[in-house]
Amino acid sequence: MKIPNVLLALAFASAPLLSFAGVTIGVDKAELITDLAAGEKRMLKLQVTNSGSDATPVTVYSEDWQIAAGEPEFNNKTHPRALGRKVTLTPASFQLAAGASQDVTVVVDAGTEAFIPGSYWAAVFVQSARLAPEVAGTGDRGAQMRIIERIGVLLFADNAPEAKPLPADIVITGIKRTPEGVSISVKNPSAYMRLAASAVVSVTPLSGGETKKIPLPAFRLLPDSTQEIAVALPADVVGLGRSSVLAVIDYNAQDLVVGETRITF
Repeated sequence: MKIPNVLLALAFASAPLLSFAGVTIGVDKAELITDLAAGEKRMLKLQVTNSGSDATPVTVYSEDWQIAAGEPEFNNKTHPRALGRKVTLTPASFQLAAGASQDVTVVVDAGTEAFIPGSYWAAVFVQSARLAPEVAGTGDRGAQMRIIERIGVLLFADNAPEAKPLPADIVITGIKRTPEGVSISVKNPSAYMRLAASAVVSVTPLSGGETKKIPLPAFRLLPDSTQEIAVALPADVVGLGRSSVLAVIDYNAQDLVVGETRITF
């Protein structure tokens, strides 16, 4: 299945506590990143918090995912870069009281097998399941609803990290108009997950006028894939007419990645 939008947004966000309206469990990290070396183990920490008013049982498990159309697709199937079978979580299940937190130890055991240089990945899912309070007056006539909350955290491990500065291999393959603004197609042909540390989109009306610059938050570039980066433009862009749209991405290579097109707003 494809990852739900709420989980995708969660996985690539960066916030001290990750949760959503109506969701009572949260985690303190959006992603886990380490290296992968044969014969060695890496220990990471993930804190789970219950911000609700009731205790809830929690299970934690790992799952493999593939990249499809530039997005994570969860199917729990092995692939050449699968990391899930090398992940151990402790504790894997626990009862979490209201307002309490629990540290989960994430151990990545590389084992002794040989690795191909590049990024390997899995996901750590935190799930709670509890029964909703019964509606007053219904008695035994109706089934009680079971509330399930699930949060996904992406886990990346690099074997043989790249030398710095990074090669100039990221390219912008297209910029197009969308109902919300514009969409930038970015291709990462490498075997490594990359971080776009900063990016900016500039809109300049060809008839003259002030250039509007929209800075983007940092985002991950998935290995060996092309993905769409959505950019919401301010309302005052509408009506500018024929404009130059310039996208500039910095991912710590020697050169910036630049793409330009003409769009009528």
